[in-house]
Amino acid sequence: MSENPPLARRMPGFDARHATRRARRTRLAGGLVVILVVAAILFLVFGRGTTNHPIATHRQSPSTVVVPRVVSTLVTWRLGAPISRAVVVAGATPGGDQLVILGGATTGGLTASGAFVLNVTNGTLSHVGDLMTTLDDATGAVLDGQDVVFGGASSTSAASSTSASVQALSATAPVPSSGTTVPTSTLLGTLPQPRAGDTAVTGGATTYLVGGVSAAGPDPGILATSDGRHFIDVAALPVPVLFPAVAVFGGKLYVFGGDAATGSDAGHAVDTIQVVDLKTHKAKDKGHLPEPLAGAAAVVLGHDVILAGGDTAPPGTGAQTATTAAGAPTGASTPTTSSVSTVWSFDPLSGTSTQVGVLPVAVSHAGVAVLGSTAWLVGGESDGTPVSSVQSFITMPSGTRSAGSAGKAK
Repeated sequence: MSENPPLARRMPGFDARHATRRARRTRLAGGLVVILVVAAILFLVFGRGTTNHPIATHRQSPSTVVVPRVVSTLVTWRLGAPISRAVVVAGATPGGDQLVILGGATTGGLTASGAFVLNVTNGTLSHVGDLMTTLDDATGAVLDGQDVVFGGASSTSAASSTSASVQALSATAPVPSSGTTVPTSTLLGTLPQPRAGDTAVTGGATTYLVGGVSAAGPDPGILATSDGRHFIDVAALPVPVLFPAVAVFGGKLYVFGGDAATGSDAGHAVDTIQVVDLKTHKAKDKGHLPEPLAGAAAVVLGHDVILAGGDTAPPGTGAQTATTAAGAPTGASTPTTSSVSTVWSFDPLSGTSTQVGVLPVAVSHAGVAVLGSTAWLVGGESDGTPVSSVQSFITMPSGTRSAGSAGKAK
């Protein structure tokens, strides 16, 4: 026979079986209350939160785009002489304070052959080499530790013809001491055909040559090279142009404006934005800039595509580039050009451009390079006249705007 628990023996009249059932019911009721309370709390936290989640209230609308603010500076020193249409590349030290200037056009329409290192902190120029010939309207890049110059045109040539030469100078060679003979560039390779008035841009390990003309006429083909010796055709521009501004961003190559090389707009600045998908090699007309621009500078600073300066057409006229009888650029703009100081931010997603700053000096055809987070514009032309000014600009956080507020793409 089972015995009651000690407590039952001490309390007469206590039925252990009934007490056990009551205890079980009490525990079940208590557990049910706990479950209901927990369920109510979960409903309040998660059930109602699904319709009023705090993240949703802070999510940016797809119709707004963050735009930077560009702060521009005119340095207190100047170059030793005015120069435009020169090749300018970053110095050998990443993020350093040196730029390299190669060739270019000076006053009187003459072209230069010198290569100089420019210290942007104090304006000191050091002669570090010479090109094989005087050149302007060339383009360049840094490849495998060498400063490379592609094509160009020379005022000393009897026919003022364009060049197919690819020249190279060591980017890491020490600056020669005073009185020391400087090195002359070497012939690294040869372009498929002579070319001038094109623009080079580097994305990853590949440099792209975009736009330009030769004695045979406009060259719409976009060339790619990783060593300056071998070239492949990437695509053809729907609108052949000279002196476009070019940027590589998000696997695409963007071509801004330029002087039209063919058609009824030939020789005039255009407002077209052309885009090349670097994976599919397909090119298309993306849309339009707020104004026609030729000889502008395009850079990528962080996540921003910035377009600065350029030549445009005054009301009722066209911005036309002077050329030789053979069709090569002469290195000077006609008086119908008008340089602008506007700085634009381009949004690749919407294809729109928003004004984000103003240059201290309106300029076109300036040499452009990026050191760290700062873009530098060296020399250039102001209304067709070469200048000796050097300008820099950086981007700073700003606000948002509605997509499509300016220069909306097609």
